[in-house]
Formats: sequence, C-alpha cells, structure tokens
Amino acid sequence: MNKIELLNPPELVRRFNWRDRYETKVAQWLTPWDGEESVEIGFIGIPLSKTSISLSGASMTPNALRELFSAVTTYSIDHDVDLQQLSAKDMGDIQMHVTDLLQCHANIEQGLTNVYRALPHLFPIIAGGDHSITCPSVKAFKKRFQGKVGIVQIDSHMDVRNLEDGGPTNGTPIRGLIESDTVEGKHIAQIGIHSFANSKPYRDYAVSKGITQFTARQVVVKELNLLWNKQWR
Repeated sequence: MNKIELLNPPELVRRFNWRDRYETKVAQWLTPWDGEESVEIGFIGIPLSKTSISLSGASMTPNALRELFSAVTTYSIDHDVDLQQLSAKDMGDIQMHVTDLLQCHANIEQGLTNVYRALPHLFPIIAGGDHSITCPSVKAFKKRFQGKVGIVQIDSHMDVRNLEDGGPTNGTPIRGLIESDTVEGKHIAQIGIHSFANSKPYRDYAVSKGITQFTARQVVVKELNLLWNKQWR
C-alpha cells in the first residue's frame, strides 16, 4: 500500500449495503482509496476552520458531505450523465495541526504536493474547510502544472483583506495568492460580490490588480434580462 505523507484515511466512511442492480449510490462508488488502485478523480477533505473570522463549523464539511454519499445517486438527469463510469475514490483528509493554523496551511500545501507527485494524473475535488485553504491549495496546484492558473470564485466577499492585521484568514486567500505571485489578478473572476459586505479600499485593490468582478445585483439583473427577452422575444 502506498502511504502518502500528510494524507489521512477518511475519518467517516458511509456504507450502503442495500443493492439495486439499476441504481448506484455515491457511497457505493466513491469508496476509500486503498493506496493501490489507479484513480482518475480524488475527493480530498481539508477539515480546517481555525482561520474563520466569524463562527464557523467549516471543518465539519468533508464529513458532512460523506454523510450524504448514501443518499444520492451517481446519475444526473439534467445532463444525462452517470458518474460511475469515472474512476473515483475518497482519498481521505489532509492532516491538520490541533492549534497551529500556519502549520495547517503548510500541511495543506505540502500534503497536496505529495498527492500530486504520487498520482500525477489525479483530478482533485477538494472540500474545505474555510476559505483560507484556497491559498495553499492553489499554490500546490500551481507547482504541479508549472503554468498560469485562473480562478473563478463565487462568493459575497472579495477575500483580499490585508495580511498584517490578522495574518492569513478566510478573508485573505486571494490577496495571498496575488502577493505571492502565484496567480495574477487578471486571471481571477469573482461572481456574486455583495454590497455592504466589503470595503472601498479592498475594491480599489481588486481593481488595481485587474480582478474581474460581478456583483450579486449584476448577476440577478443579467438573469432577469435574459428571462425577459426569452419570454417576450
């Protein structure tokens, strides 16, 4: 068995023993990786919420998703696609430090780097965790591909808070990526930014770095215009 350093087995394994020959539950498909099987897609949990500015249970999200694996199937009727045709496994969770958030971030970057080295063709689906995991996760991803990286962020916040007043938090990942020269602002698009949830200096920073932003209002107005034109065309 291949042991990947800083990657722990899934903390929660949701089993589903009842069988229907014509239906597959995610729990029957996205099973824990045994360290040997070839895998195309890997579910990787990062259970961190220490850096949340507000009260957060984000560290529980990977296991909350695993709880759902026995309740949903692999088939999408909207796209007429069955995911069970893909080779996918639950890779487990990146190891967190109990108290040291900077060590947690270091573990994320190094742990994912270890995963990519061991499985260079793996397509990762990473489940946090608070937004601070974005910075070390993308740094590892960038090292893997050695090329330009783009980000599409769907969020009410810009996540470009300064790094001096509180260190790396769930409000700083985009700034951290820009300031570390990991991602260029012109390669970042933020969708759903809310009024009264950000500040003018951070808006100015985002604009100065070339970040493309669409506010929640712009998204709603655009959608309403599309519906109106479709109805009355």
